[in-house]
Amino acid sequence: MWLPINCSKNSKQLIQPGKKITTVFEEGASDWKAYVIAEYDQDTFEKVKELKLWTRMDNNKTFTMVSERVALFKNQTLSFKPEYKKLFTDYPIEFDKNSLFYIKQQNNGYFMAILNVNNQKMYTMEVTL
Repeated sequence: MWLPINCSKNSKQLIQPGKKITTVFEEGASDWKAYVIAEYDQDTFEKVKELKLWTRMDNNKTFTMVSERVALFKNQTLSFKPEYKKLFTDYPIEFDKNSLFYIKQQNNGYFMAILNVNNQKMYTMEVTL
């Protein structure tokens, strides 16, 4: 798992050592889609949470924007692979207004990470079209 951002080597290393990494799916060649969930122990979670890249979802406008992005990701994925509907049921993207997020828009897609402070999980979604 990676974050395509300008951060220090130490920050990039903190993203990887989750207590448990679940690759829900990674698909495609030119039209790449991936969804990965990382669970963290308390110490690592606090280090990841302290990274300067996160934005809080502490208002309705921000929460709505992230919710719309998650819905877009699901819709784009299901248009590509309708059989993945069960994966989104089995591995829901869980977040609330206490969660943190990061979005990196690219010309041909985007990367989004949501850090749920309640369950100490990071949900990462990537789309390249």
